[in-house]
Amino acid sequence: MLPRPSPLAGLRYTNGPNTSSPAILLEDPVRYIAMSRSISQRAQRLLADHSDVTFLCSVQQKPGNTGTILALNSESNRLVEIESNGKLDELRFHYVHNGRVVQETFPYMLSDGLWHRLAISVSGDRISVYVDCNRIYQRTIQTPDRTMPLASRPTSLFLGQRDGQYALFRGALQDVKIVTQAHGYLLQCPQQDTECSTCAKFQDLEQRVKEMTTMYTELTRKLRKTEERLSELEQCECLKYCHDNGTQRQEGEEWKRDKCTTCRCKNGTVECHREECPSCPNPVYRDGECCPICHTTCYYSGKYYYHGQTVNPAVCVTCTCVNAVMQCNQLDVQKECPQLNCPESERISVHGECCPVCKGTDFCALGHDCHSNASCVNLATKYACHCQKGFDGDGHRCEDIDECKVAGGPKGHHCSDNTVCVNTQGSYRCDCLKGYSRQDSSECK
Repeated sequence: MLPRPSPLAGLRYTNGPNTSSPAILLEDPVRYIAMSRSISQRAQRLLADHSDVTFLCSVQQKPGNTGTILALNSESNRLVEIESNGKLDELRFHYVHNGRVVQETFPYMLSDGLWHRLAISVSGDRISVYVDCNRIYQRTIQTPDRTMPLASRPTSLFLGQRDGQYALFRGALQDVKIVTQAHGYLLQCPQQDTECSTCAKFQDLEQRVKEMTTMYTELTRKLRKTEERLSELEQCECLKYCHDNGTQRQEGEEWKRDKCTTCRCKNGTVECHREECPSCPNPVYRDGECCPICHTTCYYSGKYYYHGQTVNPAVCVTCTCVNAVMQCNQLDVQKECPQLNCPESERISVHGECCPVCKGTDFCALGHDCHSNASCVNLATKYACHCQKGFDGDGHRCEDIDECKVAGGPKGHHCSDNTVCVNTQGSYRCDCLKGYSRQDSSECK
């Protein structure tokens, strides 16, 4: 459990439900309440070293306020954050899974101006939410990441705000704690019932059983090999010969069974292995040889080319690397190019290409590699791919634009006040907040 920090200069205090400790009064519109670097680093270590973590606090939030109760941030990334949204009557728990920030939402009105005891317990992949010693939610979540390098990413632990001047909590906080033990909520509610075992303990037990099974399998394999060696040593007489396909071989003799397989007589047993061949881009195989020849490269116009590699240094000219020599040939347009079914006057020469094309050719119909969320557009001598509205990319790969991240502009949303933006595939929508009715697609009153 984190130690209680010393009183911070400039803060105002008030009375809370616990008469033995003060409560912090958070009403100032401009503030910066961050714990010291040592406390922030210790909080990060606690989260990294324990799979059973409980966040405790007593909270009194002003009605309608949306603010952060506790946040542990690394640079611009949220590592852990507990947020209460008084406009939507929601509790939100932010955490990191596989390097990505994930949010769990729990509908509950906490911002009613009254004191409440709040406990959020995370045990492996199970999260439980308690308000005033009553468990109101329990669900399975994605397992939070526990590896967070301390040196490369400095962290800051904030109270009553996310960072800087964002998500300011308005109200009072008391006894904010991070507890790393099973059933940590019992520190706040000793009379609360406990479960037989936490999910984290069960997962640790399961992992240990897997490790023991692996060790048992490896030990069995080693014992079997040892028994085989002992059996060989206990033989009263050493075998001096091997028999392979009707042929008797002397002890220690080697021979080729085929062009790629070499065999040896060892302790009366025939042991064979296949020859490993080096990989090369364009191998040349020879009769009677297992491995191919890898020809040397060609040096042409300042670049190296593999044997068999082809390059077009000019229009209608093709050069091929043949055993360290670059051989070039002029293409015969009449013979090499596809036959066109349009008159000479309707043919177009394409810059950089040897073969002409017909005017008005439907290149898209001939086949294209445009993305499923892109449109194929015919040009004069080729086709182009353009991402559809609501998507961004080069046409060959298009990703959905999250318009809700930016307000206004061609790639942002245009939702008005009293609405919340919801991203959809290729577009977005504006949902009315609770208590407001829709006027049009982007406005609620």
